[in-house]
Amino acid sequence: MAHYPRATLSFGAFLPTDRAGNLDLGAQGVQAKVLSLETGIRLLLEAGFPVEDVTAEAERLRGDSAAEQNDPRIPVPNRA
Repeated sequence: MAHYPRATLSFGAFLPTDRAGNLDLGAQGVQAKVLSLETGIRLLLEAGFPVEDVTAEAERLRGDSAAEQNDPRIPVPNRA
């Protein structure tokens, strides 16, 4: 009896994405208030932009100082 290797199919985007078009689409949707900021960021994520955490990214864009203080990648000016 022959043994066949197990295969797993995963579907995803197989065509190159128009990153500039997705950036414009997301920005326009958020500005027109037909997309939430999080949905606009997810469009960028799906287009291949390096977004690690959609919620944290949205908080940074809104200017949430707590998110800025907790993220060591964001330089926070000395406010002393």
